[in-house]
Amino acid sequence: MKAFQVAPDTHVLVIAQGEKVIASIEQFCAENSIVNASLSGLGAVDEIRCGYYDLAKREYTFKSYTGLYEVLQLSGNVMRKESDIFVHLHATFSDEQNRAFGGHVEEMRVGVTVEIVLQVFQSTLKREFDDETGLFLISDH
Repeated sequence: MKAFQVAPDTHVLVIAQGEKVIASIEQFCAENSIVNASLSGLGAVDEIRCGYYDLAKREYTFKSYTGLYEVLQLSGNVMRKESDIFVHLHATFSDEQNRAFGGHVEEMRVGVTVEIVLQVFQSTLKREFDDETGLFLISDH
């Protein structure tokens, strides 16, 4: 991965072929003491694990995809979840027929490149467990 600081609170990450996207973002944030940020990006990946949260079951359902897929859009944020840096990422993908799909991303591997703009926040937001949803939601406590 290459990283470029383009403004005091803005970084451009270029994640290389074969690298895991979320793991790369988490590593960059840990190495640079970034605990609050938003991110957006695009690129192409060759392994995807994404899905949705089933509120009734209080669990994620994931599907795996292999092959080359365009990342039409990805967005997310970085915050602390318990003591760890946590990347919450959603994305939309398209296949060779231009059919789109997407969802909550558990992880994906770069097939060509993934380019991300990371905007750092000077805040202390974090994720705390919410009994009603069974998820770790954003909190300022």
